[in-house]
Amino acid sequence: MSDGLVELRHEGTVLRGVLSHDTRGLVFEGEGRTIVWDRADIREARDEGGMLELRTARGLYTLALGDLGKLWESRAKGGSAIAEKLLVTEATSATVVGDDVLGLGGDLVVAGAKIAKSPKASSVDRVIFVVSTVADLAKAPAARAVLAPDGILWLVAKAKPDGFREIDALPSLRKEGLRDARGIKLTESWKATRFSAGKSK
Repeated sequence: MSDGLVELRHEGTVLRGVLSHDTRGLVFEGEGRTIVWDRADIREARDEGGMLELRTARGLYTLALGDLGKLWESRAKGGSAIAEKLLVTEATSATVVGDDVLGLGGDLVVAGAKIAKSPKASSVDRVIFVVSTVADLAKAPAARAVLAPDGILWLVAKAKPDGFREIDALPSLRKEGLRDARGIKLTESWKATRFSAGKSK
């Protein structure tokens, strides 16, 4: 899913599309089809080497997710701890800046956060800034602009990226007056580094 699209297989049919999730469960949209799997209807969810198998009353669905298979398995079971790791709760406002290839927006919704779809300046408690390439850093000023004075900006990047290193982002974010503190592991291949407008902790 290097292009952000997921391959779905079901009873001989192969579709490519986008996978997301919300409070109901998982949602696949692609090639004119929308398929919703309510968590209550998922009898079993199991990642097998990057292939997520969903067993439901409608049969077996297989999603090719690569190194994000385990993450989506936990989401299918309703147990993803991503929002908790990013310090997002019902009391916080949050937004995702950048190409949300991990589906983090869904984690914010499930956590009950106040989603800032068109945030005003200096108004968001948690800004999730997803960066996959150096070119994505052009969005750093926009991410910084909506961050509340006492808020947290999380830089989400691959722990072992091809052609892009997390360290490449530090000058751009420090230029915006942000200070990096600590990094946390989100998945086997993705990490998040915490930034704030105050002093490093």
